[in-house]
Amino acid sequence: MARKGIHNSNDALGAVIQAGRDRMSVSREVFAERIDISKRYLTSLENEEQKPSFQILYTIIRELGVDANAIFYPENAETDTDAERVYRLLSQCKKHEIEAVAALVEKLLSGKNKR
Repeated sequence: MARKGIHNSNDALGAVIQAGRDRMSVSREVFAERIDISKRYLTSLENEEQKPSFQILYTIIRELGVDANAIFYPENAETDTDAERVYRLLSQCKKHEIEAVAALVEKLLSGKNKR
């Protein structure tokens, strides 16, 4: 029985996983393989029938590149800005990947200034 005023963070988890997979255009099967769980277990998480261990939850958050607050504080969730999403994704990159992204952005911006 849930106590009044206490939010069950699992309520939002299934929706966050599904939305993240949709945004990435990744099937349940592929996503389950990426995070090293069975498709059946992923389905039960998305349907909020089971709760993941901390390690699996951590892996899901990292793989989706989502803000953990969307799961733990969904009542405060605001729309994720593109800049916030890019920042979270960059935080998972290695140095050479960040350098490649920076070069791409610089190239895009230099082309914009020539117009």
